[in-house]
Amino acid sequence: MEAAAPRPQLFEQTSQYRHWRFTPEALEELRAVNNKQGVERVLRGLREEAQVDDQDSAETRISEATNNLLTPREELQLIRYYLQMIVQTIAALSKTYREHGLLKSEAVNNIKATAINFMKRFYLHNVVFDYPPRSIMLTCLYLATKVENSFMKIDDFIRPLKAAEEKRGAKVQTKSDDILGLEFVVIQSL
Repeated sequence: MEAAAPRPQLFEQTSQYRHWRFTPEALEELRAVNNKQGVERVLRGLREEAQVDDQDSAETRISEATNNLLTPREELQLIRYYLQMIVQTIAALSKTYREHGLLKSEAVNNIKATAINFMKRFYLHNVVFDYPPRSIMLTCLYLATKVENSFMKIDDFIRPLKAAEEKRGAKVQTKSDDILGLEFVVIQSL
């Protein structure tokens, strides 16, 4: 009598298993393909500008861009840096959020883990050439507060960020539109 085939484990039947599990080789290949497409988009945009601008200066920009665009490995390093920034940002801001009753202390780890997961998933199919990692990081953090039942108004979310930016004299200030404008883009990639 033949033994029945083993039933697949419950996890193996989930969309998480089917769509979000990768071997290291598959991840590397996916990143390389996405990076190559991103580089091609940047160069295509520069060539289109060259048709309008001075030909010599446009060729110089194209040459410089070709030599300075990130490789898949460099792009991954940049993304990893911003994943660490999620940890540091939530650690720095959680005290302020808790003091104002905006965040429960038990939610901090869940928000951090969810934001990291969102950002990793986002950059599986997108590249830093198209979406700046700092803006995506903040958007993922904001979305994570919603998903983890710690919703706060966007103004409450960015107020401590703006205060920290002003304190260190940052030239670029976080705006609510920077985060809200990317919410749907990030959600679509999940």
